[in-house]
Amino acid sequence: MTEAEAIKHFATMQQAADDRAFFTDGELASVTTALERLGLDHDRSAGLKEVLGRSAHLDYKRWHMTRATATSLANELPPVSDIEFANAFKRVLEGGNWAPASIYAAAKQSKNDRDRPWVVLVTGLNGVRKTTAIYEPWFEAALAEAIVGPDGSRGAPKRVQLPTGSNSFFRQLDFVVATVALTQFEKLYAIKDVSEYAKAKAAIFARYRTTSEMVGALLVEEASRINANVLVETSGRDVGMFSYIDHFFDDDSYRKLALNFEIDDIAFAEASVDRRMAGEMERGREAVESGDAGRVVDANQGGPYGSAVLA
Repeated sequence: MTEAEAIKHFATMQQAADDRAFFTDGELASVTTALERLGLDHDRSAGLKEVLGRSAHLDYKRWHMTRATATSLANELPPVSDIEFANAFKRVLEGGNWAPASIYAAAKQSKNDRDRPWVVLVTGLNGVRKTTAIYEPWFEAALAEAIVGPDGSRGAPKRVQLPTGSNSFFRQLDFVVATVALTQFEKLYAIKDVSEYAKAKAAIFARYRTTSEMVGALLVEEASRINANVLVETSGRDVGMFSYIDHFFDDDSYRKLALNFEIDDIAFAEASVDRRMAGEMERGREAVESGDAGRVVDANQGGPYGSAVLA
């Protein structure tokens, strides 16, 4: 596909997303083909297409519906603990720290630790290194100092084990989109113009958002079942993610925390996202040339927005 053809393709995709049009046969096949190339059994394709054909175009913010369609999707996929699922969604599980989070949750249960697990909504501008910070060894101490309780008290009690990147599952939607829309990303990397690239990537995220939220929801449901800590990231522009937390996590079962990252000078965030996108474009082209589906998934480094939309 030429660059001009790719630009036209993604303009059509954006219009379909805006119109909430039913997925075409080609779009349904793009998802099943992607998952098969990553390790999912071909025999699951018909069932997946049926579920996505009914649901992939719907408004994902209707969380009760997204939750119900996620259950239908889960019925067509292997269990999260199955190696087939692990292969197909390798980037999502490994990048999201699924195995260590599961082990941590099981260890707490074995000690008869009755403290509720945490769910954390992580907010802040793109490019301020939210994810990087959460995995740093100093993060827990910094969080303990910054935390404010419901009564306004500052600082976490010393005995409380706070959520970090090392003991939590990080539901990274970027990883899910790159997985289910693998074949679209292969087309995306034909675009060399940065502004057109950003628009095309935004079209992928818009069109495949509901499918990705369904996968995210089934993982969140499984994480809740095993009492794992969960981290969910958003830029903070959309208050709908606060509704997401309240919908999927019961107050009696989870402790809830909103964590906001700020930056004094937006120029640093702008430079960060632009560097990230430039590197992503280069890695993406190399991944496509290699023919390795896993490398194509891994090439994606974040959401669709460059510095032009941060302010």
